[in-house]
Amino acid sequence: MNNEERILSLLEVLVKGQEQTNQRLDKVDIALAETKADVNELKADVNGLKADVNGLKADVNGIKTDIDDLKSEISDIKNRIVSIEHDTGERLDALFDGYKLLYDISDEVRTDITKLRSSNDKQDFIIKWLSLDKKKQNI
Repeated sequence: MNNEERILSLLEVLVKGQEQTNQRLDKVDIALAETKADVNELKADVNGLKADVNGLKADVNGIKTDIDDLKSEISDIKNRIVSIEHDTGERLDALFDGYKLLYDISDEVRTDITKLRSSNDKQDFIIKWLSLDKKKQNI
């Protein structure tokens, strides 16, 4: 084999190797493009998750604000209840004192009425006795 044939043979081997390398590189390019597409999809998914997490954070902050508002309202209601209990207690004490005073007065009035009736009965008896006595004297 002469040099030219050897060179041609080597060139043919090199060309076949180049073609195989090009085919492999084409496959690598396709795989790389698919990988890039997958990565882009993952980035989109991650961005969607980030947006969802940010939405959840906003919701949690809203709930925290609502809870703080409820705590404040509950504290206000507790204070109102304490005030109402205090006012009601004072009013009940005043009502009880008034009731006791009225009871004492009514008891005194009953005693006075009993005394007056007794006195009235005595006076009626004396008047009848005097009337009878006058009638006896007139007879």
